Amino acid sequence: MDKFYTPVSQIKLVMQSRGVALAQPVRQDSITNLRQIFPMISNDFFEIFREFDGFLPGQTDGASVIAVWGVDQIASYAKSSNIYHEDRIAFGDFMIGSENICCSASNLENPVFLDESLYHLADSYFDFWYKICSGTLDFN
Repeated sequence: MDKFYTPVSQIKLVMQSRGVALAQPVRQDSITNLRQIFPMISNDFFEIFREFDGFLPGQTDGASVIAVWGVDQIASYAKSSNIYHEDRIAFGDFMIGSENICCSASNLENPVFLDESLYHLADSYFDFWYKICSGTLDFN
C-alpha cells in the first residue's frame, strides 16, 4: 500500500499546476551519496525525489512559501551543518522565517517540523505532502 495520502504522481501535477518549476528525477548517485550520510534513511523518503528532485532554485509553493530541496542540496546541507550524525534530516526551507523543514530520516511517520522553532508542520512526512497539495499547511 502506498503510504502517501496523495499519490506521488499527483503531488507532481499539483506542484506544476501551481507554476512550481520542478527538477528532473533524482540520479541514483545522489541517492547513494545521501545514504552514506544517513544510512538509516527510509526508502519511502526517495519516492518524491524519484518523481522530481525538489523544486528548481528560487521556486516556492506560493500557497505555503516553502521550497523543497533536491537530494544533492539535502546532502550538502547535512554535511555543512554537522547534523548528519543525527536522525533529523532537513529537506526544505520555509522562506519567510528562514527555517529549515525537517523530519526523521529513519521514521517518516514522525512529525515534520521547523528546525529552529521546532514548530510542528505535519504529523508525518506523508501528511506534510498531503497538506502541501491540499493547501492546508498552516504556519499560524
